[in-house]
Amino acid sequence: MRRRWRWFLLLMGGALGLLSCAPLPTQPGETQPYAILVFPEAIRLVALDTQTIDPRVRVRAIRVAPGLHRLRMVYAGPSPQHAGQQNDPFCLDTHLGQQYLFETRTRGIIWRPEVVTQALIPGYCTAHQCPEGETRILPHPHGIPCPATASPT
Repeated sequence: MRRRWRWFLLLMGGALGLLSCAPLPTQPGETQPYAILVFPEAIRLVALDTQTIDPRVRVRAIRVAPGLHRLRMVYAGPSPQHAGQQNDPFCLDTHLGQQYLFETRTRGIIWRPEVVTQALIPGYCTAHQCPEGETRILPHPHGIPCPATASPT
């Protein structure tokens, strides 16, 4: 019986090790201008612009270059009727030094992601050069309609 448990633990450890090797999308470096997207447990990011993300990877926060981004997300929250639903592409125009916190909104049989907080990244403008206009917080941002052919930014 102990031998079976050892094999089971060995196989599980190997599987978890493989999951930790799944790559994230390309992110801007610390010295480049960037914005941060933050996702709750209820949202799984599965694609960013033209890059597909391994569904086994749990992305809590990711740095993106300022500009228009096309996001694909899957609902992974507590509502069983929404479980696994993928949203239409969600386009968000990000600004340098800003942090965007997403939440889920469920209505009837559909769900949608929504940016509920936009704030300046703490300490961003002391480490990066920020133009005066970029330090202001924009009014409550929402996704915008995605162009038919969004170009990667």
